Order: sequence, then C-alpha cells, then structure tokens
Amino acid sequence: MAVYSPDELVWCRVFSLSLKEEALDWFHSLLPATIDSFTTLRQMFSQQYASNKVPGVTYTALVRMRQGRDESLRAFIYRFNRTARQVRNVDQRLIVGALTAALRPGPFFDYLHAEEPQSMEELQDRLASFIRVEEGRAH
Repeated sequence: MAVYSPDELVWCRVFSLSLKEEALDWFHSLLPATIDSFTTLRQMFSQQYASNKVPGVTYTALVRMRQGRDESLRAFIYRFNRTARQVRNVDQRLIVGALTAALRPGPFFDYLHAEEPQSMEELQDRLASFIRVEEGRAH
C-alpha cells in the first residue's frame, strides 16, 4: 500500500496499520496526545525497539575473512561477496584490498598481486576470467 499525503496525522494512522502483536499493543498503550508528529512517533518507536535492531556487517568482518585451506576460489568469492554486499559506506578499494589479503597463496593470489585491481568491477572481471581458465583446465 502506498500513501501519498503531506498530513503527518495520516502517516501516524497508516504506521499503526503496519504493526502487529507486541508492537501494536505498545502503540495502543501510548497515552492520548503523546504523539504530536510522525517524527515523535518514529523516535519513540525507535527507542522502544532499539534492542531489536540487527547490527549491520562492518568492514572488520571483511578484513577478518580468510579463504579456507580446502575452499575453492569460486566458493570463497561467493562467501566474500555475500558478506561484502552487506557492508555499508565503505570505499570499494578497501573491499578489493580486503579480498586480496584474504586469499590463500596460489595462482590467483599471484595474478592479483602482480597488478592489483583498482575497482570491484575490475576484480570481478579478472576473477571470472581466471575461474574460466582454471575450470577449463580441470575438464
């Protein structure tokens, strides 16, 4: 449902329609005239449920990642990319650096360190080419 209204009273009423169970009980327990704007409602709701907020993935999680001894390059890159997509507000060059540091020594490690990629796009292109060659050799 989309609601287009400049009236904050409408926003507050629509917000209450999105609540269920405990959150709806909390909303109905608010004293009359407690909410004077949608901003107030948002702040009160955030304070009430701040402990339920799932912490985001930080850059530190990427820096701590390492390719497992028996983990294929494809499997590691999949795992790394899944984590990297969850990290917010980080320079792509830092992600490239974290990935190159996380690789175990081997042909791809050497290939990357010979000329480090400058962007995630360049890294992904080089990775795809390398995996195609490696998987072609295996067959």
